[in-house]
Amino acid sequence: MWRKISIDGVDYDLAKNYNPHQGHGGDKGFNSKIWDVKILEEENNVILKLYTKSLDMEENYPGNLDLCVTSKYMKIIK
Repeated sequence: MWRKISIDGVDYDLAKNYNPHQGHGGDKGFNSKIWDVKILEEENNVILKLYTKSLDMEENYPGNLDLCVTSKYMKIIK
């Protein structure tokens, strides 16, 4: 039922959500998190920045993770 990883000699059991593997962040992956959004506008572009955190031992992963996803979109000028 679990997939195990070892970091510095410490074993961590991860959810086995893709038999027999753990994938996409476990049972409650990043797709189910609330993200903060920042929109930046430039002369010819719009930039979308999404921010979230994964705290120590969330989904049994050790350590804190600050995550930022950035997408840049070109404005269509007619």
